Amino acid sequence: MSARTPFVAKGRGSLLEGHRFRTRLCHCAHLDCEHLRRPLAVHPNRRLLVGSCGLCCARPHLGGGGTIGSFHAANQLLRTCIVQVGSQSRKGVRTRMKERSNPAHSRMHSPSKSTCPTVFMLDLWATLPYYVAHLCRALIASGQEVTIGSITYYLDRDCFLRFGLRNQAGALDAVGKWNLPKSLRRVLKLIEGVVNMLAWMWRFRRSRPSIVHIQFLPLLPWRLPVEMWFLRYCRRLGIRLVYTVHDALPHDTGERYKSIYRRLYQSVDRLICHSDAVRNVLEAEFFVPADRICVIPHGPFFYDCAAREVQSLRQRLAPNGECLVLWQGLIFPYKGIDFLLDSWGKVQDSRINARLVIAGTGNSEYLAEIKARASRPEIIQSVHCEFRFLPLEELIALYQACDIVVYPYKAITTSGALMTGITQGKPIIATRLPAFSEALRDGENAILVDYGDTHTMAEKIVSLVNSPASRALYGTAVRRLSLGESAWRDIAVKTLACYRSLEPASVSHSAALAAQ
Repeated sequence: MSARTPFVAKGRGSLLEGHRFRTRLCHCAHLDCEHLRRPLAVHPNRRLLVGSCGLCCARPHLGGGGTIGSFHAANQLLRTCIVQVGSQSRKGVRTRMKERSNPAHSRMHSPSKSTCPTVFMLDLWATLPYYVAHLCRALIASGQEVTIGSITYYLDRDCFLRFGLRNQAGALDAVGKWNLPKSLRRVLKLIEGVVNMLAWMWRFRRSRPSIVHIQFLPLLPWRLPVEMWFLRYCRRLGIRLVYTVHDALPHDTGERYKSIYRRLYQSVDRLICHSDAVRNVLEAEFFVPADRICVIPHGPFFYDCAAREVQSLRQRLAPNGECLVLWQGLIFPYKGIDFLLDSWGKVQDSRINARLVIAGTGNSEYLAEIKARASRPEIIQSVHCEFRFLPLEELIALYQACDIVVYPYKAITTSGALMTGITQGKPIIATRLPAFSEALRDGENAILVDYGDTHTMAEKIVSLVNSPASRALYGTAVRRLSLGESAWRDIAVKTLACYRSLEPASVSHSAALAAQ
C-alpha cells in the first residue's frame, strides 16, 4: 500500500460527528493524475476538507465549478471513490481495518512507529508561514502525518489553504483575521499564543506526537520563559524535539542573547540548519555535538505562482525604459540597504538609465531613515520605495518586471528572499557571505562583492545594466539552482531521515535532559 496517495476527510456533520475519518488508498491508475495531492473541495459551512488525491474517476459527482454541494454529497463522494479504485484498494482498506482491530497483526505488517512518527510542526505565531507550508506539503506528500500548529497569517489569510493544508491554532485563532494596529496586534497575539500553547499542552496529555518540530520561538529574546516551559513539558511526556535554526542569533543584537540560544540549542534532540557555515557556528560557538546537527538546504519559494499585469507594473516603475534593479524583503538594518544606497550614488555618477526599487516593510522608524537616505538630491529621481506588504501575485510580478536583484546583506543565516530571486531566474548581485557563497558561485551564476565596498558594488551594477547579454547568461545559470517541487521532495526525504535518526539513539539524551 502506497503512502503517497492518502485520501483524507475531516469535518463535522451528522455522519462524521466527533470522528476523524482517515483512509489510505493504494496507488493505482485512477489516482495517477494531475490532481494528485491537491485539495479537491472545501465546504465552508461544515469545515469539510476533501483532498490530497487525484479523483478523476469521481469528478462527475462534483457540483458546478468543482465544489461539493452538501456534506452528504461529500460523504457519498468518499464512498464512491473507495468503490471505484478497484479490488486492490478495497483490499488495502480491509487490511488497515484488520490492523486496527488486531494490534498484533498491525505490529507484524505495518511500518513501525520508528519509521512513521507523528509530527507536530510548531509555529504558533505564524512567523514563517510560507516555509512551513512548503515543508509540510512535501512531508505529507511523502506519507508523513503532520499537524500544523499555527495561527492564521495576518498578511496572507489563505496561505495554508492555498497549499491544500489546514492549520490548527490550538484554542484561539482570531488576531490574524482582524485588521488591527501594530501595537494592539502584538499584545493580543502574545495573549493568544500563550493560550494556544496551554491548549496544546492539554491536548498532548491525551494524544501526544512523537516529535515536535519547532520553527521559531519569538518570545526568547524577550526573556519570557513560556516557550522553554512548553519544551520542558514536551520532554517530560517523552516527545522528541527538533529545532530549525533559521537564524543562529537574532539579527542586529550582537551576542546579547547568546547564552539563551546556547541553552535552547543544547536542550533539543536535533538541530536542522541550512548550510555548512551555520553548522560550523553551532559547533564552535554553541558547543552542539556534530551528531545532533542535520544540514538540510532551504527550498525555493513561489516557483508555482503565476504573476499578473507584469507589463503594466513595469511601465509604472520604468516609464522611460529604465533597467530596474530590485531589493525586496523585510527591511532590517542587517540587510544592507544603507550600503546599497551609498553604492547607488556612485551608480548615478555614470549617468546610466537605471532605477532602484526598494520593496518591503519593517519598523516605521527605520523606514523613515531609509526614506531620508533615498531622498538625497543625487539619487531621489532614480529610487522608488514601496514600503508595504506585497500580496503574493504582486510580489511575483515585481520580480518578473525587474532586471537585476541585489542582496547587499551585512550578515545572514538563511534568506528566503534569495530563494525567490533564484526561483525567478534573475541575475543576482550579493555580498560575499558564507550562506550566499554556498549557493552562489561568483562569475558563474551570480556576482559577489564584499560588504561595504561601494565602488565595486556600483561597478558591478553598472556592468550588468549595460550588458543585457550578461544578464541573460546569469539569469539562465541561476535558474538551474531552482528545482521546484523536486527540491522540496529531497528536503522532505532528508527531514524524515532526521526524524528517524532520533529513534533510538537520542533516547538517552532525552532522558538525561528530562532528568535535568
